[in-house]
Amino acid sequence: MNRLNSKKWWIIPVVTMFALTLGVGGVYGITYLQGGLNVEGATEDHTTDAPDILQCYNLEEGDLQSERALLTTDNFGRDAVKITQAVMMCEQAQKFHPSADGEGTITGSLGTHVAECYRMEAGNDPNDQVALHTRNFGEDRVIVRKAVMMCEGARKEHLGQTGDETRPFGTPGGHVLACYQIREGDNPKATAVLENHNFGKDKVIVGPAVMMCEDANKRTEDNGEGVGQPSGFVWECYALNEGDDPQATVVLETKNFGLDKVVVRHARMMCERAKKDHFSSLDPVGVTG
Repeated sequence: MNRLNSKKWWIIPVVTMFALTLGVGGVYGITYLQGGLNVEGATEDHTTDAPDILQCYNLEEGDLQSERALLTTDNFGRDAVKITQAVMMCEQAQKFHPSADGEGTITGSLGTHVAECYRMEAGNDPNDQVALHTRNFGEDRVIVRKAVMMCEGARKEHLGQTGDETRPFGTPGGHVLACYQIREGDNPKATAVLENHNFGKDKVIVGPAVMMCEDANKRTEDNGEGVGQPSGFVWECYALNEGDDPQATVVLETKNFGLDKVVVRHARMMCERAKKDHFSSLDPVGVTG
């Protein structure tokens, strides 16, 4: 039986019109969208706040864009894309996995990293077989398909709210992710508690792996100023169920697109730092745990 077809129980209502084709047999009704992980043999980290865990929320009322840009990643090279609408916001988070003995494990740390994520058109389709290794979920052999989303470092400010938990977070620019659909990803079906600075603790069910995001450089097609670096760092992203719905109105500011007033809705994806190996070389360089 096709592993994707066996996961059709995992249906999440579409909140924004961003359905991703995940495999043969149909489209999942999912709207998606991301302390550093020390991976030996990888390029030295270019930022001090590259997060282990990103908790990603659906956005409503995100601005429409029509920018043609060149995204460059360490593994897949240059990709000419069209960036359209803001569809997700990702925040640095800490993840707690409960265990039978009541102790559990914690991955990641609370931080100030924020990214606004935009749907992309005309992205490349590597159709590449890779093994992703995460600290919590181990090895996952997947097929990397079309580039569908770009995330860019942002500043977030809540509207109509005061207090420490709603103070501005993040910095425009600096960090860019190119995100690709993946097929045949594992489905942990794991209960976890995610926590970030703005929205607190959120008990979720971690579902199938649906995306792989990779550090990238973004440059407009006229060779304008670039943002981000293709460091080779990778995140594996899993669909979430039962996430909270903040229904918070915030203003996101990115270096390229300026201010964007949006409504933050359900947490629908969690991205975890990973090590990537091609099937032709499945002995990983370094470790993830």
